[in-house]
Amino acid sequence: KRFMGRRHNEVQSEEKIVPYDVVGGDSDYVKVNVNGKEHTPPEISALVLRKLKDAAESFLG
Repeated sequence: KRFMGRRHNEVQSEEKIVPYDVVGGDSDYVKVNVNGKEHTPPEISALVLRKLKDAAESFLG
């Protein structure tokens, strides 16, 4: 969430304190390396929301 909509050069001090790899050029938007694939913060949010939706639908039938 802290990286959403921000460029890589804006988060260089914060990227040192997170337990995952933050990638991108200075003028590029932030991307996170997960299992060898690069995702933007909005893509990760969409994946989380999709997983929550699937879990809720499974629980509720």
